[in-house]
Amino acid sequence: MKYFAAVAVWLTALTSAPIAIGQEQTQENAVRFLNLFALQNQLPIGFTARFDRLDAMQRLQLAVPGTRLAGASTFDQEAPCVTDIKTSDGKTTYLHWAKSEVYFWPRSGWSEALLASDYGPSVRTMIEVRRLDQGFSDVFWPADEAQGARLFKAMQFLRDSCDPMKATGF
Repeated sequence: MKYFAAVAVWLTALTSAPIAIGQEQTQENAVRFLNLFALQNQLPIGFTARFDRLDAMQRLQLAVPGTRLAGASTFDQEAPCVTDIKTSDGKTTYLHWAKSEVYFWPRSGWSEALLASDYGPSVRTMIEVRRLDQGFSDVFWPADEAQGARLFKAMQFLRDSCDPMKATGF
């Protein structure tokens, strides 16, 4: 009987132990996610004029490039708000999260009329990282909205973590 009581206490202790090791939302884990995501998905990445300077038709007519997201730099404690983005063509560009805004353009967010039009088949889910201090955006084309939502969440977390006004509490 003592044996069963000891096993029951041990099992209770195991089930109440926190499981979230490595699952905390941190800048380091967000950059790690970008790397893992890049390795698993190889999604197209391109550069274009900022979306706020393009109308809906121009956004739709963006050609999905052959260049793929190949990875991101490892997290740097010295520069936590800068992530190098590596592409399949061997180029590296940096994203300064405090000088960027991240937008999620899901396919379901486009109007029904547009989806039913001739452009409907070309409407794809996009993530735009708008560079506020420059005249262009980085555009990522995830395979679907669920994948896009996950990537957007990590990028938005990096952006929010690096917001210079965050320290004000607003």
